[in-house]
This record gives sequence, structure tokens and C-alpha cells, in this order.
Amino acid sequence: MNSEFKAKLINEAKNIGFLDIGFAKFQLLSSEIQHYKEWISKNYNANMQWMDKNYDKREDVSLILENCKTVIVCLYNYFTAPKYPNDSELKNNAGKISMYALGDDYHDIVIEKSNQLEEFIHNFFPNSKTKSYVDTGPIMEKIWAVKSGIAWQGKNSLAISRKFGSYFFIGIILTDVEIEPDIEMKDYCNKCSKCISACPTNAIIADKIVDSNLCIAYNTIELKPAFEIPE
Repeated sequence: MNSEFKAKLINEAKNIGFLDIGFAKFQLLSSEIQHYKEWISKNYNANMQWMDKNYDKREDVSLILENCKTVIVCLYNYFTAPKYPNDSELKNNAGKISMYALGDDYHDIVIEKSNQLEEFIHNFFPNSKTKSYVDTGPIMEKIWAVKSGIAWQGKNSLAISRKFGSYFFIGIILTDVEIEPDIEMKDYCNKCSKCISACPTNAIIADKIVDSNLCIAYNTIELKPAFEIPE
């Protein structure tokens, strides 16, 4: 695939409003899915039973989009720097709303922008096939972010960009158009373990491994009202 189209696609992604975009060559995620299965087997997914499904598609995205050649990864910023009250000012059961939850539903925002990029691809390759996901299907987004060269996976399991930190959503576009892949990003955490020390519930039990049962984010986002949040 010529570099001219790739450059135009990158420019279009920036114009649409994405922070960054990277490209990974299609490949099977065999070792990654094995780690994922081990994580599930230890019940670290807690009550998120939907994660215990579609192993085949998570490993092989060509089962989602036939003849997939390229996985395009887009980052969308959600850092809004709200002015939260000081802890001493919070009264009764008042709390802080995560920045990711402020504003409109990110699924709707990012998928709309991803669809615009799909249309851009189709304008160049009318017979091409594409399919977008924004945390809406069996895609291992963080793994693909690493393989696309725009992030590494930190010890807290988050995808981290050297330029933009971790305050972003990940949009995935699968396509049968072959686009020159980017170089996979190395791990920049090195010996740092500040995230592990800072976790108030010790939910980060090992490098890149989070026990959802202990995670505040899991309990406040994923856990349904029928379940009581642990003290």
C-alpha cells in the first residue's frame, strides 16, 4: 500500500478530531488470548460474564471481518480537566464523576468519527470492507493499540501514549485494505511501579493484571445496583 494514502488517512483522522492513529498488520493474538483465558479462569473478570465469550474472535479478528488485512487504532481524548471540589468540601454521599463519564456517551461520539474514516477509506477503495468497534465487540483494544505503535500497556493494564497519557478512548477499524503497519511500541514503564503502590484497594495484583473484584472502577461502573459495593 502506498504511503500517500496512509498519510492522507492520518491527516483525515486528525481533522475529524482523533488524537492519534496507528496501523497494525493482521495477526493472530495466540499468546495474548492465552493470558486472557488465564485471567478469566481466576475470576478476575468478576461479574462481567460477557468477557468469558468469543475467544475465537478475540484471537482472530478475521472471523469478524473476512480477509482482514489491517487493524486501524484511533485515540480520542476525554481529558476535560473539570474543577472537582476538594475532598474536605464533599459532604454526605457526594462524590466525583469520572472525566470519561462527563458529556455525551463516548460510544456514540467515537463510532460516528470512526464511520467517517470508514467512508474516507471507501472513497479511495470502493470495493473495500471495513468494520468499526468502540468497546462494542470482542476486540482486544489495548493489545492492538500496542501493536499499532501508539501506546504501550502499563503495569496498571491501561494503554498509555507517550504524547497523550491515558485519558483517551480507543476506536478500532478493521479493513481488508493493506496499509503499511507501524512499529510496535516498547514498554516504557521499566522499573516504575507507582501505579501499583497508589492503588487504594491493591487491585493491581501483578504487572498488567487487575483483579476486577477489588477495583473501585469496576464496582462503580460495571457492578449493577442489585450487588452491594464492598466496604
